[in-house]
Amino acid sequence: MRMRGAQPATMDPKDWMDELSSRLRHQLLERVEAWERNDTLVPPVEEVLEQVKGLLPPAEPSALAQEIGTVYDTSAVMKVLGGVSRQAVEDRRKKHNILALKTKDRSWVYPTFQFEDGSVDPRLRPAIQALGQGPAWSVALWFCTPNPDLEDLTPLQWARSDRPVEGLLASALRTAHEWGVPTDRPERKRPTGARQRRATTAVTVDQVVAG
Repeated sequence: MRMRGAQPATMDPKDWMDELSSRLRHQLLERVEAWERNDTLVPPVEEVLEQVKGLLPPAEPSALAQEIGTVYDTSAVMKVLGGVSRQAVEDRRKKHNILALKTKDRSWVYPTFQFEDGSVDPRLRPAIQALGQGPAWSVALWFCTPNPDLEDLTPLQWARSDRPVEGLLASALRTAHEWGVPTDRPERKRPTGARQRRATTAVTVDQVVAG
């Protein structure tokens, strides 16, 4: 999984290692001198190494990350959505109007496949909302996996081939039911007159599409 929004590593790997080693040595010397002045206990080398390793990206992306593809960090999403605030992104995440994944370091990242023309793709948004209370990484993988409900296309392929969004939404609702998770369904006023005669399943689809 490649992170968008972070500075890309354009240096030669050996030059990068030499520069990092030089800077770390300088920082460590300053820190050790401060420890000596203050009689501070020196932390175990292995503990420090583990913390440093935790900051490095994996040498090889996981199979799951490869399936999902590139992601944006929160700062990049703020720009993609037209310069919205961090709070606005968080509000969308909490309302399940955007697909957000939490990483091992407890950061939020956002699959780039869900964005189009400066917003969450309206063809994907109803399914994202319907699956909003499901396990997020599984939801992201669901969008990238061939689906028998959708003529063995992935949900992304289905949406981008301009097939009916209702079909995608129906599959998302079915998946949520199979996973045993509640679905997000925006409340609407009870229909009256001719609209009241519509089938319950159609009303359910419209409810989520409208959201």
